[in-house]
Amino acid sequence: MQLTKIMFGCIYVPPENSRYSSKDAFDEIETELITLKDQSTATALLGDFNARTGSLCDYIIPDDELSKILNYDGIDEIDRCLYDYHYNLCLYNVPLQRSSEDKGRINVYGNKLLQLCKNNCLYIANGRIGNDKNMGKVTSKETSLVDYLIVSGDLFPYITEFEVIDFDSLFSDIHCRLQFNLSSMLPDDLLDKNNSPNVPSKHIRWIGDKRDQFVDSVESKLTIDNLSNQLDTLDITNENFQTDLNELVESLNKVFLDSAIENFGNKPAKISRNSKQSSTMV
Repeated sequence: MQLTKIMFGCIYVPPENSRYSSKDAFDEIETELITLKDQSTATALLGDFNARTGSLCDYIIPDDELSKILNYDGIDEIDRCLYDYHYNLCLYNVPLQRSSEDKGRINVYGNKLLQLCKNNCLYIANGRIGNDKNMGKVTSKETSLVDYLIVSGDLFPYITEFEVIDFDSLFSDIHCRLQFNLSSMLPDDLLDKNNSPNVPSKHIRWIGDKRDQFVDSVESKLTIDNLSNQLDTLDITNENFQTDLNELVESLNKVFLDSAIENFGNKPAKISRNSKQSSTMV
């Protein structure tokens, strides 16, 4: 199957029982998925779900005969899940049963996330692929797995790397980073643009030796007091709240991106004519 459009969703669900939590959070995510599903051929959700799922099943192996007996009319969904199981998982050696180092209690959000996956033929990548295969490393406080990459089965053949990076306080207070590579076949006509001056640039990966310089660059562009003042001006009751929030997020992104370019530089993206393959770091 050729992927033409991939829908990426960056997720943050506030912790259960916190002042910002919502019992409808996962229903809202599912509603968005259903609304946008016709605009993409594959889905990837990435972020902090604050959901502890242990190693419980995130899938249902559909029984075609039973569905016919029960007169279930969701034939398209049955066919899709069967295709995922027999082709995208089995053929590419992706274990149906995932692993997890999180042995803690499954929380309410965990059960909601598992149901979200089952309803939409999505799979948790943690503990199934890459360097995390048969592991399912914890991602928060060295005890819980709450940060996930969740994908439709169509994406498994294209994920060349996946791992949970060791905790680094520079990036988060308690969370580990997730790192994965996607590889896609490129049409021939794109290869002719390799020497174009408009070819997109690809930022160099993190250089540990320049960590302090990067931090200094960020701090020179944005102070905590300044950020606090900007947050204080946000008014959730204002009709322009979402626009103001988006602009603030964009400005923060620019600070980190500009600082990265200053210290790590950038280089032209290279496209191999032989393999017609490109890797993307997310």
